[in-house]
Amino acid sequence: MSVAIEYQMFIKKFTKSVETELGDLVDSLVLVGSIASKTQIDGESDVDFYLILDDSKFESVGGTLSAWTKVAKLVGTYLENPLFVTMLDLTILVKAQVPKTGNCETGLNPIRVLNGVQGETKLGTNPFEGLEIPDEIIQHGAKQMAGEYLDQLKDLCLMIGDIPPYEILYNAVDTVLGCAQAALYYHGERDISRCSAPELLPKIFEGKFNNEVVLKAHHFRLAAEEITDEGDLKFIADAADFCHSVLKYVNE
Repeated sequence: MSVAIEYQMFIKKFTKSVETELGDLVDSLVLVGSIASKTQIDGESDVDFYLILDDSKFESVGGTLSAWTKVAKLVGTYLENPLFVTMLDLTILVKAQVPKTGNCETGLNPIRVLNGVQGETKLGTNPFEGLEIPDEIIQHGAKQMAGEYLDQLKDLCLMIGDIPPYEILYNAVDTVLGCAQAALYYHGERDISRCSAPELLPKIFEGKFNNEVVLKAHHFRLAAEEITDEGDLKFIADAADFCHSVLKYVNE
């Protein structure tokens, strides 16, 4: 699948901004996710980047706080722009967080490491390139991933009545698709994204999970299906049950 021109233009613009504004602070910039793997849904997929900073250069700009401030200023120009705020998904790392082996010894989630291995270098050299991650390490990462998403949804559900329902719904969609990916990673799939997970899950786990809630999450993300206030609560309940079932599966 080719990448739509609007994505290509954004990637070029953001890459140039990072290179110009951050200079030697940048160790590398890596495009990851569905656009890197050419499985994106045009008009819906985010543009996912890993920005890896060279923390040995922080002193040259006045220390760690000054370095982070420069990064925040750059990122803010994109997050405040209505044309880009829904497009950019940026993970910021320092070199010390990038593992030197596939054992992922730095504590960075192995799924994130795998995404980096599969990424496309835009600046510098991809520090994840060549890492071979054992299946058991990826499975451990999938367990972490499922647990983190369930905790995220649980914390929001405990705030029902205190925060807008749409915020919980948005995060429920996110957690369902994230947990679907976790199940697939644990099973042994490797080249997957949130765009491909709804199609893959029922093929691989026929009858094991509530695949309907994953399809609904996908439709909500595409704005292809509308729901009522009553539907909000049902979907959130179904999302919580689905995420819990994934967590049980990866810990069996």
